Parts: sequence; C-alpha cells; structure tokens
Amino acid sequence: MLRNIDFQISGDDEIQQKIEATVTPVIKRKFQINLNALAQYSPELAEKLHRHPPAQYSPFITRKKHLNIVNVTKGRALYDISPTIQVNQQLADFQHRGLLVDTENQLADIPKKDVFGTIENVYPGIESQYCGVDEQSDCLVILGCGLGLHIDRLLQMKAWKRVLLIEPEWDLLADSLYSANWLRVVNYIQNQDCKLTLITGETDQQMLQSLQQWQEESDQSTFFLFKHYNYAPFNALEFGFATRSLSFSNIDKIRWPSEDEDRDFECCFGLNSYLGSDKSELEIDLLSEELDSRRERNLLAFAERMPDIYSQCLTYQQQRWIPFVMPNGEVNLLDTDYGVCLFNNSPKEESQLYFDYYSSNPKLETLDARKSLRKPSPYIHYKRSDELKELVSALPQESRTQLPKRLPSFIMYGCGTGYQIESIMLGHDVDYFILYEPNIDYFTASLLLTDWSAILEKVEDNEQNIYLNIGDDGNNMFNDLHTRLQQQGINILSYTFFYVSYFHRIMDEAIRSTREQFRVLMNIGEYFDHAMFNISHTNEAFKRNCYHLKKDKGTKVAAALSNTPVFIVGNGPSLDDNIEHLKQHQDHAIIISCGTCLKTLYKLGIKPDFHAEVEQTRATVEWIEQVNDPEWVKGIDLLSVNGVHPDVVSMFNQAFICFKRGEAATLMYQDTIKGTKDLEDILYSYPTVSNSALAYALKLGFKQIFMFGIDLGFKDPSQHHSKHSAYFHEKSGKELYNYAKHGTGIRTKGNFREWVGTKYEFRFAREVMEEAIAEYADVDVFNCSDGAHISGTQALLSENIILSESIDKIALKTLLKRHAYTAETNTWYQLFSEQYQQQEFVDNCEHFLDTLDATTENWQDILNLLNTQFSFVQQSSANKHSLFFALMRGAASFCLTYLTRLAFSSEDEELCIGRFKEGKEIWRKYIEDARDYYVDSFDAWDVTTQKVTWERQAKG
Repeated sequence: MLRNIDFQISGDDEIQQKIEATVTPVIKRKFQINLNALAQYSPELAEKLHRHPPAQYSPFITRKKHLNIVNVTKGRALYDISPTIQVNQQLADFQHRGLLVDTENQLADIPKKDVFGTIENVYPGIESQYCGVDEQSDCLVILGCGLGLHIDRLLQMKAWKRVLLIEPEWDLLADSLYSANWLRVVNYIQNQDCKLTLITGETDQQMLQSLQQWQEESDQSTFFLFKHYNYAPFNALEFGFATRSLSFSNIDKIRWPSEDEDRDFECCFGLNSYLGSDKSELEIDLLSEELDSRRERNLLAFAERMPDIYSQCLTYQQQRWIPFVMPNGEVNLLDTDYGVCLFNNSPKEESQLYFDYYSSNPKLETLDARKSLRKPSPYIHYKRSDELKELVSALPQESRTQLPKRLPSFIMYGCGTGYQIESIMLGHDVDYFILYEPNIDYFTASLLLTDWSAILEKVEDNEQNIYLNIGDDGNNMFNDLHTRLQQQGINILSYTFFYVSYFHRIMDEAIRSTREQFRVLMNIGEYFDHAMFNISHTNEAFKRNCYHLKKDKGTKVAAALSNTPVFIVGNGPSLDDNIEHLKQHQDHAIIISCGTCLKTLYKLGIKPDFHAEVEQTRATVEWIEQVNDPEWVKGIDLLSVNGVHPDVVSMFNQAFICFKRGEAATLMYQDTIKGTKDLEDILYSYPTVSNSALAYALKLGFKQIFMFGIDLGFKDPSQHHSKHSAYFHEKSGKELYNYAKHGTGIRTKGNFREWVGTKYEFRFAREVMEEAIAEYADVDVFNCSDGAHISGTQALLSENIILSESIDKIALKTLLKRHAYTAETNTWYQLFSEQYQQQEFVDNCEHFLDTLDATTENWQDILNLLNTQFSFVQQSSANKHSLFFALMRGAASFCLTYLTRLAFSSEDEELCIGRFKEGKEIWRKYIEDARDYYVDSFDAWDVTTQKVTWERQAKG
C-alpha cells in the first residue's frame, strides 16, 4: 500500500502545491531536452510522444519531491515514494547478478523443493542462471521503461552491441521524457555503435513474438534480461528463464490468468535481489523452529475459539505463495507461478510504515447525506431524515490526525503477512474486528509470522468480537458484512474504520461495490411510513380476498410453466427496437409489463397479460392513469408483491400477489398468523419493478424467460426510457426532466456492445438480478435488451427468437388460480387485527423515548446509549402483540447511523457531544410523530401524489 497515491503526496493541499511549483519547472526543462534528443534518434517517435495525450498513466510529484507515475484508475504509483532509491537497488543487483538467457537451452526445470529456506534452497541451482554483466553476452533486453531512470545507466555498464527496450504502454514512454536522460542514451548508441530497438504499445503475445523476432536477427544465442516492473508477461519471462521452465522458442505460448495482473506496472525487485543470502543452515533451522512454534500456538488458540478456522488451516498446504528467507533474514512470500514477491524490501518495515501513515490519517466509512430525488410526500421519515441529513451535510471537511485508542468497529481488507493486525488489535481496543482475506496462502502464512494467540486471548479477555472471512473472493462481501453489522447495529457503519492491506483487483471491486450497496441500502430501507403502508395495504388485500401465491403449487403448474415462454418488458430505450418482435410473438408468450412501460405498450398496440408494479405509493395510480383508457387497463391482471396500493389493485382485473420477504407485513403475518407461512415469498424483488417481475417469474416456475427493455444502462444518458413512454413529451418527444441528474457516469459491460453508462442504483439492480438468476440453474434467461450485461443471462437479438406455438392464456390463468394461489385470506386479516394491540406499540415508544434521556457527557456514554437503543429495537421483536419492531427497525437503523456520524464527526469530544444532542432531538420528534400517527391513522392508505409535478413538467 506504499504505492497508494494518497500515501505518496502531502495531505496538505497547500504544501503539495508548493512542492509541485518547485519541481515542475525542472521537469519541464528536462522534457524539452529529452524531446530534442529523441528527435535525433527518431523524429517520428519524438513527434508522436510530444502529441501523445495521457490515458491511463500520468506523472505526479511525491511529497519527497520526486517524480513518479500514477495509474489514474487504480490510484497506484509505479514506484515507491523515492523512485531513485528503488532504481539504484535494481541496477546494483543487476550489475552484480544479471539474468543470462541462453536461447539454445532446452527445457530443464530447476525443481522446486518443498522446504523452508532461501530462494536457493527452494530452487537449487537457480543462482547458476545469473552472472555479472561484465561477462558473457553484449546483448540486453530491458523489460519496461517507466520513468526511464535506469536506461542510460544500464547502457553505461558495458559496451552493448544490441539493446531491446520493450514498453507496452505509450503513456509510460511519454512520461519518461520528464525524467530519463535520453540525451545520454542517444549519444551512447551513436558513439558505441549500439543498435537500440524500441517496441512500444505492443502487449501480450504480440510483444512476445516481437521479442522472438528481435533475437532471430542476432548472431548471438544469449542476452541479459532486465525486468524493471511487474507485468504478467514480463514476470513469466523472468521466472521461466530463471527456473529454466521456459524455452525461448515457446515464449509466444505463455498464458496467464487476469488475476495475475493485480501488480502490473509497479516497479519491483527481480529474483536476483533475493539471492546471495549469507544465513547459515543452522540459522535457518532455528528460524524455522521459531515459526513452527508460533504456528502451533496460533492453531491451538484458533482450535479453542474459532474451530472453523482451525479446521481450515490445520492441514492446508501453500498452493502458490510460499514463505522464504530473504538475505536480510526476514520472511517474505514468493509467488511460485511467476516469481513475484509480496514485499520488496522488509515486510515488517513496509507494513509498519503504512500502518503508521494510516494511523495519522485513518479512513472512516462515509455517509451519503445528499437529499434523494423522490416523489413529493408527507412522510414522517422524509421530514425528519432530511433534518438529520442537513446536520451531517453541514459538517466541515475534517481529516482525522490519529487513530483512536477505542474503536467500536474496524474492517480490514487483506491480511498479507499479518503484521498490521498485531498493530491494530494489540495496540488498540477494537470492539468488533472484521477481516477479509481472499488468499488462503496469505492467511496461513500469517500463522507463522503473527501472534494470533495473543490477539485471540485479548479479544476473549475484553469480551470483544472478531470475524474472519478467509478465501472468499468478495462476491459475498456485501451480504456477509451486512449480516455482521446487523448483529452489532448497522448504525456503527458510520463509525467504522477500514484498512486495505494490499491491492487486489477483485477485492478492490468488491469493496467499492459493497460501499455503494450500503449507500443505496440506506436510501431504500423500509422506514416507518413505508412499513405502516405496507401493513395497511396488505391488510386491505387480505380483506378483499386477493389471490396470494402459495408455496405448494402442484405438479400441473410446474409442468405447464416449464413449457411456457414469458416476456418481461421494461421501459428502457432499447424497447423501441423490439416492438415489432413483441407484436409478432405476443400470442406465443405470456407478456409481463413492468411499471412505466404500460403506457408505451398501450400506444403501440400490445396488451400485456400481466402488469407488474412494486411501488406502494398512490403516485403509481397517476402513472397508470396516463394510459387514459380504464377499460383497457381493467382487462389486464396485476402481478405484485404485498403492499401494493389498494387503488392500484382496483384498476386491474384481478391481483396476483406474492409476499415480499423481509417486509413489515410479511414478517408480522408469518410470525404470528397460522396459514400465512404456507404463502410463497420473494427475496429479490428490489430495487426496481423489473427485479420484482423477474423474481416473481422465477418463483412461479417459468423456465424460458425473455427480457426486453430492461437496459439498466444507457448508450445515451438522454435516452433513458422508451421514446413512447411518459418520460418524454407527447408531441415534441423531449424528455420532461433531466434524468441524468440521477447519475449516469459509471461504465459497465454491455449486453450487445463493449460498455454502456449506468448509475449506482441500476448497477445494484443488476447485481440483485444476477443473484436471483443464480438460484435457478435449470432456467434459461435470454437478455434481448441493448443495455447492461447481466451475468446468468444469454444475450439474444430479438430477431433470433424462434417461437411459433400459440398459448391458451385463459386456460393458463385458470390453472394458476386453481392450484398456485389462494383467495381465502379475509380471516387472516381478522386474526391479525386481534393479535396486535395499539397500546403495546405506544408503550414501546414511550420506553424507547425514555432511553434517550440517558446521560451523554462523553463518547462512551453515547456508545452506551446507541447500543441501548439498538438492543431495545432487537428485543422488541419478541413482543408478539406490538408492531414496534416492524415499524421502527428501519427508522432506527437510519437515524442511529446519522447520530453515530454526528457523535464522531470530529476529534473534539465536546463539539461532537453538542452535535449529537442536536440530532438526538430530531430522532425524539421522529419517534413521537410515529407514535401519534399510529394512534390516529393506523390502517390508512398512502396518499403520495405526483400529479402536480408531472402536469407542471408537461406544460413546460
């Protein structure tokens, strides 16, 4: 993590600007000198580099006043904070011990021994592949240019006849003009009669083939190989030649998986830097005994406290990364596939150096306190949550200067060798520690190097909590982390420190995705008003004896639906391209329209068999009314989850409802009302109506699903829905409001094209769809939408759909009503009304308010109060006569999260206490408002409207 750009630049913007102002004139002069020098070598190359715009790699100046290069996507630097020191070490190692490649050598692997020791112990004879560069060949291959600090100095080592420089990235060659000494390079090749060949912009197999071609033109069979930085093909070449597992004639056949690209374009030391240890056999044996003893102590500690980890590690053998002894006597980890080391110099020093930096600039999870775009609403939650958001938004930007001694929650992504875990767990008091380590090799190596026994003993003695997730690639990170945080209170997320131990592409993507999902979750949770209306609307559906989906649907339904295609139609812009194909096949498949596409299909003469809605606000009625043909709508059946607005139900022929798992009404009915546990529930029905329709179709038992207009992305941000939909003006076709304000600046893989734009909510929706589809391996889901790629689906152009058999849709619906649904539900509502008592909820609210009166004069008092509130909500679920848990759990999670943020918004305790108390009064009013609304308006329906807004926009 010493390569992170935030570590390498000053945290003080003013200081960093002064540094840049001092260094910039110097590197600008060097740029011009180098450009003129290269023009002597190749005018075309000089011109191209002069005009080259940086795309992926850009120069920057470190706080140590050195020029470096950053990968703008990763935020990772090519070099350590002082590149010159690193390059000097590379050059010294190479001059003393350079890798000599003999292209005529046949394969003769140096076998890897399963021993603990130095590189020479692990690969006996590997040192014979190296020699001083003043001997042997006068041909040189340089893998990587970067800043170019090494090039002229490599040339000065001897009189080379042929030199090949391979730089896959044009960005890096262009950046070298600011730092290399190209004038000396050009003078050298002119004075020494040396032929310099540059291969730039070629990658992978093309680059390797060029290397072969260069060697074929030589009259020598040997050359020295200098690797400047990590790059998967470079690593494969160096390690393959060093261990003689690679024949030069076969280098164009090298393959490597994408996960081996995590450290690409980061300067590293070659294997020669780790050769030549002067440690005796006795010293190595003593070190091995010390490590084995520590491992045994650690395993015993895990056996007592975390037996799953013990079982996982007891007989585990390192698969790829093995511990070895460096010349300085420290233990590092070696990648036995490509010869790359986890640390460059000292694992202990590097780990401690970054942890010390982190401790002076700790990272907290942040809240998105922006007010979300939403329908006008009288909701209590929106009123009070906006007041809390205003308090958080008003907080000044304030960086922390030290890691607190007491840490309620700490998440570490990556274990590595584990030294930093000792620093955090033994040097601080962590109430809840979570570790994610995708690489089991790393974790098992930490058993040799980290005092886990002391860590686990402290955790036990102090009644702290520790959770280790070892081996997960990150796909389950959000669900796993969500579950863990719920155990201690999701509010603690806003006072959770996080630490990333090393860069790992898949883990990095999972971290970003998880943090985005938490931000989305905070804005789509089931708060008080939503929960109230979910219950009241569900009550009304039961009173009306609406059809509700059963778990036991019978074999006849399964057989019928397995052979029945279903079209799920969303309102994405690509729907316009599929209209004719929908018309062509509307008799060959069940058609389910989703949300706002109902008007689009009406205008185009396509009548769906079912219409799906998931929103429970009354504003949905106004959307549907834009069809302006009540009789046409009345001829369609509604497909929805419980909580759908009763007025929406009344607009359609019949309603086919399924419980939505986790919703307030679902929880309360299935917890206490006998018979409702036999009803089916859907898990993946959020965050969009398309998610709900897909999850519903899968749960019903359809095996052939075709998706249209479910784009979840945009080729053009202004084309976000079908042109025939209500998002666009009826006559002019112009969009009625700027949809791009919702955020469309994220790229994602496209279904029919390389990429499309999307937004966080749509990416979340896609991920939820992928989870839903993954549970049905026997279902074929065809994505006919020209939007985002959805894993688990098959991309299919609509013109390639082959369906010819007409469906008896009336008979199918009759079969469903008879076997898959029940309409005898009124008695359940009666039982529910008797079960839950108003006074029980009021009493809960009063007791909950009493807990807010606790003394809060310091941070520990605040943590105690927050824990008390969280525990109260959790324990209220045991009261089978109160709806407090169902109605207030989401509100409590949200508000306690924001109160936590206010309470720990600064390192000034007194200031934080004042901010917390201000927020606490808003939360108090929220609870009082909820109590009063429950008493006055229980079983009322939602009255949210959007008609005025839409009429105003349409006129505009």
